[in-house]
Amino acid sequence: MVGRRIHAALAVLVIAGLLVGAAPAAATLVGGDAPAATTDCQTTALHDQYRFDNRTVRAAANDSAFSQVQNTRVEIHQVTGFLRLHAENPNGYCVRYVVEIAPKVVSPAELGTIDAVDSNATASWHAVRDFQRSTTYTEVAFSLGPGQNATFAPSSVRVQILS
Repeated sequence: MVGRRIHAALAVLVIAGLLVGAAPAAATLVGGDAPAATTDCQTTALHDQYRFDNRTVRAAANDSAFSQVQNTRVEIHQVTGFLRLHAENPNGYCVRYVVEIAPKVVSPAELGTIDAVDSNATASWHAVRDFQRSTTYTEVAFSLGPGQNATFAPSSVRVQILS
């Protein structure tokens, strides 16, 4: 009887050890082609003013606008032939950015992974369907380390072709 309890307790310990050992690996997987760097940050800043704030959407669609969330800043500029998304992380820690952009600012397009023009950062650029609101918008997700800046500038032609 004591032998069975010991074997059962050992089996529980082994299974628990396997589950705990597997948990960190499972937690690092974020969506299909998301870069590993997007999972290293403990803080996420959601910049959704480009989707929900009418004044910001109008300004970004016509020229430029900025959004500030959790001491992070994102600027969108309409430049002839390009949409420039510039982000700054003045914090002393890594921040994962999620920027939601209305179709009035940029046509939703599935660009996949794009590289920054001025740093080694990469972003995932996706068209996302919101079934509750019956709209499709653009979502750009990336991570910036402490004090890091990045600019993503896909060409308008590329966005239009893929939209």
